[in-house]
Amino acid sequence: MTVPNERLRRRDLAKWPHMLVRATWELAQARLALKEFNAKDVRELNSAALTNTARKKRSEQEKVIVARIGFVVTFVARYLPWRSDCLPQAIAAQRWLLKRGIGSEIRVGVERPDDGEFGAHAWLVHEEMIVTGGDVTHFSVILGEGSDGP
Repeated sequence: MTVPNERLRRRDLAKWPHMLVRATWELAQARLALKEFNAKDVRELNSAALTNTARKKRSEQEKVIVARIGFVVTFVARYLPWRSDCLPQAIAAQRWLLKRGIGSEIRVGVERPDDGEFGAHAWLVHEEMIVTGGDVTHFSVILGEGSDGP
């Protein structure tokens, strides 16, 4: 994930200790929310995130903040003692961005690779920038923009 004039690295995390704590908190909240979660909840989260954020001209600094939040959430998720895979990461980052007044959308997709194994994945998008979820090019969106899902 790159941002104009800034490439995020692990060593940058030392500059943002407050973000490590915040990412842990948001991931814990997301994990708790998943206990009673269903597909309709994704639509509700997306609706809240997009309607509660004013459409204004976005600055380059905002793109840097979005990239940092995605980077930190993804990094912290690897080291937590509880499962924090793609959906909790997307929920956590979306909640964090919403609190900053930045809109985003959770997308859920599926893949059927040549070996026949079915795969599902969730990721977070801000103005077509992938915030969490990595490379999603081989997934077909079933829930999110342009889908007719639940």
